[in-house]
Amino acid sequence: MKKQAPSQPGSFTHQMVGRVLVTQLVGPWGREDMINWQDQSGTEVSRLAKRGLYATLMQITQSILCAPSALALLRTQVQDLVHHSSLVCAAIVASREVEGRGVAEQTYAEVYAGLCPFRFFETESEAMQWIEHMLDASQRAQPARSDNSRSEAQLQEQRHREAARLHRRLARLHMSIADWEERGEFDAAQQAMAQVAHMNSRASELTRPA
Repeated sequence: MKKQAPSQPGSFTHQMVGRVLVTQLVGPWGREDMINWQDQSGTEVSRLAKRGLYATLMQITQSILCAPSALALLRTQVQDLVHHSSLVCAAIVASREVEGRGVAEQTYAEVYAGLCPFRFFETESEAMQWIEHMLDASQRAQPARSDNSRSEAQLQEQRHREAARLHRRLARLHMSIADWEERGEFDAAQQAMAQVAHMNSRASELTRPA
């Protein structure tokens, strides 16, 4: 069943369409909106990653403007998904009438630069056609694997997913620390720094080569 399209700034819906996580969102977006989206889309991302190669598609209406802190969170998430799962590519659909569309391509290109193929489109059909082409090409390029190598890859994938969750929590915690320090709440910031040290250690263990 297709979900009802969001209508308020900062609101969104997401669903899996084949091998694609499709998000419909209304801008502009702030940091808290990005955090909510990352938290709520995590289940679908994990399910797609278990299946193999996948892609993401954002359909943006009203405004594509986004706070710099939110874009930084998005880049951190894309890094995690590329390095710790099987994200192949990403696309954004936004018509020319969407606020900020004229300057957004370069901004979002920088978010995805060096991580995965990314393109802007004006229609969903064009975006899905490109995504399916990229997914099929990546699938053909994958070598056949034995059962043992599949088991090892699945175990490694689980470790990477846990590391990705830790990195997302770390990104949010760093921003909270900055807020606490700005308000002079140094005890809370110091306690959070201890959590950061522990989480960094655990993330390093998870990503250390076997």
